[in-house]
Amino acid sequence: MFNREEIKQSLQESVCEVIFRKVSNQRFRRMYCTLDPNEIPNVESQRLKISEEVTLRTNPELIVVWDVVKNDWRSFYPATVERLETNQEKFE
Repeated sequence: MFNREEIKQSLQESVCEVIFRKVSNQRFRRMYCTLDPNEIPNVESQRLKISEEVTLRTNPELIVVWDVVKNDWRSFYPATVERLETNQEKFE
């Protein structure tokens, strides 16, 4: 199982490939995502959206990230992560 803070730190430093199991249907999903402000377009305007997303989802376990493929905010639970890969490291 992955530590929430370690996941967030990796996401804040680079774009990561995250493979996780969706809670809704138990299927695996691959997502390329980040929390690196240099990778998120219009960071200042996006801060409001992430705040709203977090507020709407009152579960503090969720990690809300910028999906660099879909160009939108997405979220996942750390407990469902099967693999996390950064540009430099692989975690399984």
